[in-house]
Amino acid sequence: MKLRKFEACGNSFVLLDNLDRETDGSLLAHRLCHPGLGVGGDGLIVVLPSKVADLAMRIFNPDGSEAEVCGNGLRCVAKYVVEGKPSMVRKIKVETLSGIREVEPGVDRGRCGWARVDMGVPLFEGQTEVDSGKERLKLNLVALGNHHAVHFTSQSLAELPLLDIGPKVENMTPGRVNFEVARVISERRIQARVWERGVGETLSCGSGACAVACAARVNRLAKGKIGVEFRGGVLEVEWDGKGSAMLSGPVRQIFCGEWNEDIE
Repeated sequence: MKLRKFEACGNSFVLLDNLDRETDGSLLAHRLCHPGLGVGGDGLIVVLPSKVADLAMRIFNPDGSEAEVCGNGLRCVAKYVVEGKPSMVRKIKVETLSGIREVEPGVDRGRCGWARVDMGVPLFEGQTEVDSGKERLKLNLVALGNHHAVHFTSQSLAELPLLDIGPKVENMTPGRVNFEVARVISERRIQARVWERGVGETLSCGSGACAVACAARVNRLAKGKIGVEFRGGVLEVEWDGKGSAMLSGPVRQIFCGEWNEDIE
């Protein structure tokens, strides 16, 4: 199999093109994303033909579960498509499990170094609390095709025991959720760490950045274009309080190669 690896603000993905829909993406992801036995990565993206959009994208987590949508992954797909098909330098419609998402690639001399994604209208599902073991954490529940729980704090994020708290929040519902902890620096700047469902802590998360920024706006903690700073870099989110959340950020290809072993 020919494969490519991309990263978007440190969120890394193995990408395979046009595999048959009957292929076991869960098994492939479990093996390919393993850091020791495979290529390593936060997820496997499979690009497929679509009858309702320019193409379809399926994304599988390293534990074999399938994600509904992925903002950083959509930007990786945009780079792959634009640089492989130069005539497609326009907004790209991508079919995902959560619906069609539109991606606008930023192209300079045939290369795509960033992309902007329409992540859809955020759905606010109220607030809840969870026992972290040391304190009760207040969580803002936000859905952007997938589910997020956002906790705002004033303490240093580096000192937060995310490896202990993350699994507790992830598994607080049967369907599991993504967990973001955020510290507001200013109206336009928020620091964040993320624990992704089926992955663990990652260097960034596109839909997570949108969940953080939109929750901050609803709680009157931020406004305008918001830069969400993850360990892997900064993602920009624009949301007018009514329509779609727009996600922008960099993307690059790390390498391409071939997988020579059969996966049973």
